[in-house]
Amino acid sequence: MLFQESLARWFTVYAFDLRGHGESEGLSAFGAVEHLDVDAVLQQARQDGLTKVVTLGGSMGGIAVIRHAALLGGVDAVVAVSTPAQWDGHDSESVRRLARLTASRYGRSFLRYAGVRVVPTFTRVEAPVELVGKISPIPLTLVHGRDDHFFDEEQAWQLYRRAGEPKRLLMAGRFGHAEDGYTPPFAERIARVVGEMVG
Repeated sequence: MLFQESLARWFTVYAFDLRGHGESEGLSAFGAVEHLDVDAVLQQARQDGLTKVVTLGGSMGGIAVIRHAALLGGVDAVVAVSTPAQWDGHDSESVRRLARLTASRYGRSFLRYAGVRVVPTFTRVEAPVELVGKISPIPLTLVHGRDDHFFDEEQAWQLYRRAGEPKRLLMAGRFGHAEDGYTPPFAERIARVVGEMVG
């Protein structure tokens, strides 16, 4: 929560667990329907009177904010961190381990014990790279760690090349994957980026 608390120095922050995670109900669908969770929070923010809303998500949350902006829109800017472009073709041990866990009943039981409840089968939907071009003209910032242990930096470049303007790509050293890099200095950098995106 330190990252969210740091961002709250500049913004009203709505932090939430996607379905199947933490205290949220339901089952994780690996990004297939999580954009609906993002939309529910967006609608709450609008009801609360916020006139500008920026979505930020890392890893599967990055998939969710990209899908949300591309399919439903209604946001003023998007920040996607450590987000894969493709569903397949990842050669990292971290992805292989996650695939093994989600593919078996034992693995899903282990994940449930760890606080993540997942669907038994993955429903294939459009890969993020197939949707990212639909976000424009909403401003998009992509952030990727050069030492991400899940997805290599080519994933970020694929998204960036397919995205429309306005867009920005931030490659970060010593960042890792998603929340590995969520530090107060990173929050300050994101605050500056968001300020530039929405004026």
